[in-house]
Amino acid sequence: MYVFRAEEEICSSHQEAEGPFHGHNFRIVALVEADELGAGGRVLDRGALRSTLKDVVEPIDHRHLNDLAPFQDRPPTPAVMAEWVGGQLAARLAGVRIRRIEVWTSPTAYAGWEP
Repeated sequence: MYVFRAEEEICSSHQEAEGPFHGHNFRIVALVEADELGAGGRVLDRGALRSTLKDVVEPIDHRHLNDLAPFQDRPPTPAVMAEWVGGQLAARLAGVRIRRIEVWTSPTAYAGWEP
């Protein structure tokens, strides 16, 4: 099993159901896996995971998450964000499986999602 990791940081605000309006510098970490390496000793082209993760999170960077379509039906908690990022990556990346998505709200706290 081969594991690949990329991370991006975004700054967004949100309001959870029972809490105040606030913001975070969210650190979003994506781990994907593959059973075998392809030609050239890679599963993905160099930088493909990071650039795809950046493309996924860019539309939610510097935004109020509660106002965005992906979070209209569910509050934008870090766990819900992790699931959304995982679904977006799975739809865009071929040849790998999503292993885990982590959404860090501080250096010591995160919520994760595993399919």
